[in-house]
Amino acid sequence: LEPEAFSRNYSVFEGGRRAGRLFDAHKDSHPGMSVLNPREFESAMAIAAALGRHQVASPLICGPGESERTLAWHDERTGLRCKARIDRWLSAARTVVDLQTGGSVEARSIGRMTAQRGWDLQLMHYVAGAAAVVPGPAVDAVLVCVENRPPHDVAVFQLSAALARRAEQRRDELMSQLA
Repeated sequence: LEPEAFSRNYSVFEGGRRAGRLFDAHKDSHPGMSVLNPREFESAMAIAAALGRHQVASPLICGPGESERTLAWHDERTGLRCKARIDRWLSAARTVVDLQTGGSVEARSIGRMTAQRGWDLQLMHYVAGAAAVVPGPAVDAVLVCVENRPPHDVAVFQLSAALARRAEQRRDELMSQLA
């Protein structure tokens, strides 16, 4: 999400197994950086390229907006202190963008992964945070999904109103349990 920061945060180790003197020397010469192997690096570059080519996803991910925005707020209903780090915040559109990778971007598969992984709850938490931190009209949310294997197909989804309501209700229930 932040191409200019990629080279500051990641290094590529081409020495094979991530163990031993060569690997330790690589880590020592790249302090504080996450280490990728060449295959992981190539995959990350291919995913970024696929996102950049997608007519709908590209402006959401690469256009004007803030990447990796941290939100901190107090939940109005429970008083709990909350925090979230959203992938993208598009202030002009008042939209939260969440980027997810997986095996398939078919709608049925994304629906299943959303239910299994709680992406809907996560999005509603992000929406609540953005609404609390940036007062104004309603906050929208979109899910940008990209396949983690070639051809790295991309799809953009928006929760249905019914699913968003259920996720918001479930989030409220969970927040009440924590309070």
